[in-house]
Amino acid sequence: MKSYVFSVMLASLAVAGAQGMEPTWRYELPETGLVPSAFSYDFTTSMRERHGGESHFAMHEVSLTVPFADPRRSSVRGWNINAELNTAITFVDAEGSLNLESDTLYKLSLPVSLIRTTAEGHRYIIAASPTLASDLECAERCFDLGLFGAYTRKVSETFNFSVGLAVYPRFARQGVIPLFGFEWKPVEDWTIRLKHYRLSAMKSLSERLSAGAFLGAEGGIWAVDTARGSRMLSVRSLVMGVTGEYDFSEPGQRKRIITASLGSTLATSVRFHEWSGDGDADEAHHYRPGLYASFGVDFRF
Repeated sequence: MKSYVFSVMLASLAVAGAQGMEPTWRYELPETGLVPSAFSYDFTTSMRERHGGESHFAMHEVSLTVPFADPRRSSVRGWNINAELNTAITFVDAEGSLNLESDTLYKLSLPVSLIRTTAEGHRYIIAASPTLASDLECAERCFDLGLFGAYTRKVSETFNFSVGLAVYPRFARQGVIPLFGFEWKPVEDWTIRLKHYRLSAMKSLSERLSAGAFLGAEGGIWAVDTARGSRMLSVRSLVMGVTGEYDFSEPGQRKRIITASLGSTLATSVRFHEWSGDGDADEAHHYRPGLYASFGVDFRF
């Protein structure tokens, strides 16, 4: 039903545009076509369970993004359109009392966003994101439709903040996730940013290179098959470390960035939940710190 409502909303905007004197609907593929535009690889080394537990846990994840629209050249009634396919394969190395029927997890999502920026620099975003997350052994409740809305306010040339809500009826235990972010430049060469549950402080070392420290959340949630039947598996890690970015874009290109991070997990929990999402987890494991590293390339648009 929510997918239908979102489709009707897009169709209504298109019809309204068709009634105007000027074209108000435009769709353009990225200039590079339908080819991957972002890649990342993340891993954590094997971690021992706390409190005398008898399991070890490690993860490796490869993700890829394929854009379906160029938001700079795709729009409807003054709203820019962004659409992309996000894919991720997660390899789990679990030993001991933590038992998974499959050690490979898959996630596919197709977020479609409408973005509007005002003359003052404020920004509105509304989006829908069909998502499939499963070990492919469990077909029950592995699909969710996430809805998202956010508002970014440009307070000054050195500070802006964002507030919003994300709704995931099945993949979020409470269903609704509040969102908050900001970007602040206290001095010319430093940027402090909170985005996607990741707080970072970055210093510009040159026109292209910046480096700093970060504290953030990593993990995911999947529908999986277990010896007790179908369950929701959630993995959450608090990670801290150092990070760097190198901008290799040429004049006229919007984003060409190589990123690398190295750090440690401070706390990691692995939980299995019933579908209702109520009460405590069926099974919970907590792990000691492990080495964390990531590498990524982003050359969208």
